[in-house]
Amino acid sequence: MLSKAIQTVNDCTVRSEVAKESAESAKDRVQSIASNFEQTASQSLTDISTAKTGAVQAVEDNKAASVQTINDTGSAQVTAITDTGTTQVQAVQAEGATQVQAVQEAAAEITADRQQIQANTSDISALSAGLDVSATAIIRNASGSLIGINDSAGKPLRGCRCTERADRTKRLGQI
Repeated sequence: MLSKAIQTVNDCTVRSEVAKESAESAKDRVQSIASNFEQTASQSLTDISTAKTGAVQAVEDNKAASVQTINDTGSAQVTAITDTGTTQVQAVQAEGATQVQAVQEAAAEITADRQQIQANTSDISALSAGLDVSATAIIRNASGSLIGINDSAGKPLRGCRCTERADRTKRLGQI
């Protein structure tokens, strides 16, 4: 029995040694995992920081490019508006010149008409001055059984016959 007890103690000692070795091995593995975890976590934090910096830089680059695009587009629109305004001003000026020319031509025609009217008036005055304007043949009222009508030279009209009665006052009222 004593030998059995010694044997049991020896078995327990061996088992205790195996358990101790196993615990130390587990401890080493935990320390290795913990050490790797720290390295992995540190590397992950470094990677996150690098990614963050890259993303911020990309946003800044995109912002600068967007601002430049907006400025370029704005400048192009201002240039287009200025060009359109210049074109419209030129069109208005050209139309104004056309209208001024038309008015000048119309004024020239009016001046020519006025000069022609003055020339005609002068010619009519000259003709009238050379004529005896006493038209004795025009008689507004005549009465009697025989009416003698003379021409402007004072000579009797030839071949003139009155076929109507001279009593028109009764039919037509006053002449």
